[in-house]
Amino acid sequence: MQNEAPGDSIYGVMLAMVEVGLQIYIFATKDRRSGVAIEEARAKATLSPENLEKGVKEDGKVYFEGAAADAVSQELLEKDLITDERYKDVISENTHLFENAGEDFLPPSDYEIGGGPEIGSSE
Repeated sequence: MQNEAPGDSIYGVMLAMVEVGLQIYIFATKDRRSGVAIEEARAKATLSPENLEKGVKEDGKVYFEGAAADAVSQELLEKDLITDERYKDVISENTHLFENAGEDFLPPSDYEIGGGPEIGSSE
C-alpha cells in the first residue's frame, strides 16, 4: 500500500493518498475534497472512454472527484481492480460516496482545528 506525503495538487494540499488497487488511489485534501486518482497509463488501459474523459490529468495521474469518482469506482469494482477489501465494501454499499461528500464527509483536519503548523509554513 502506498502512502504519499502531503503536497500540492490541482485540488489543493493533499493530506492523504492511499493505494486501494494497483496504481489506483483515493485521496483527501486539506479543504475536504476527495476522490480517486489513477496512474495515467493504468487509467488509459483500464477505464472506459466515457469515464476516462471525466478525469483531469496532472503529474502522471488522472484525478476524479464527485460523481465522476463514483462512476470510476464502480467500473473498477466491476472489473475487480480494487484490492482493498474495506474500500470494496464502502463503495459497494454507497454508490454515491464521493458525489454526496460534503462538509460533513471528512472530519476537520489538524490544520483546521489548530493541531499543527500549516503545510508549507516555516513553523
